[in-house]
Amino acid sequence: MIDDLFELAAPGDELGGAEAGPAHMQPPAPVSQLTRHWEVAKTEFESSGNNDLNTRSAVTELLALGAIRAVYWLAVGSAELALAKEIAEWWADCEPLHGLGETIK
Repeated sequence: MIDDLFELAAPGDELGGAEAGPAHMQPPAPVSQLTRHWEVAKTEFESSGNNDLNTRSAVTELLALGAIRAVYWLAVGSAELALAKEIAEWWADCEPLHGLGETIK
């Protein structure tokens, strides 16, 4: 009975019954696994040219581009069209770097 006195309950909002509180204390919105894979593959592509000799690593670059292509098609197949559009726009913008065309094939 005394233990109940020291338990803190999160305040609830009036409409939804969920926890309320300041925005910075709310949990982050869930991010899909495909979005995480996209971010990692994009980072790998961008870092493929950042070595000590300041030359691009063709193997790392091609692996990253293959991962990006796979994530794009998985996003299209999973109806995550906003993510697919973001990837397609990035692909078109980076076409001068990778030279594989403006559209993902």
